[in-house]
Amino acid sequence: MSETESFILDSGVDYINLVVERGEVESLDISRALTVLAPLVASGVLFRRFQHRVSLFIDGYNADGRELFQIPEVREFLADLDAAFPYWLWFLNTRDHSLQLVATCLCSVTARRVGENTDLLAIAPADLAAFLDFHLLMLKSTAAKHAVKPQELAAIPDRVGSYFAERSTLRS
Repeated sequence: MSETESFILDSGVDYINLVVERGEVESLDISRALTVLAPLVASGVLFRRFQHRVSLFIDGYNADGRELFQIPEVREFLADLDAAFPYWLWFLNTRDHSLQLVATCLCSVTARRVGENTDLLAIAPADLAAFLDFHLLMLKSTAAKHAVKPQELAAIPDRVGSYFAERSTLRS
């Protein structure tokens, strides 16, 4: 058992709110985020404990009028983090915006005006399909190391599909 795994287990932590600061984004420094996330994949116990129990936040852009997916530095940061940690479909909470944040930053997004000051945002279907296919493939190899049952993996596309179908991304 690693020191990090022991620390997490001994602390009783069972949910992670990963807040990435603007400075980390602008310097493309994924090291702190990986320090938090990497142990979740290395340990079978943590892999199970944190299934759907991670939320991701990007902080420091509240005064910026753009959506996070419209900020090139945020997109680049998340692309770099995704290259090192492509296990979002297993770990991210699907009750909040976290998975949507990652997907909108890694995929093409279009906006359609639905009201005077409101846009409906949609992820390009082909990009979303490629996003899901790639992340499921990455997850399968790691999940096999942690004895994840095939039916657990088979349930992911439906759960994630429902997540995106239920989310109307409106901005005003």
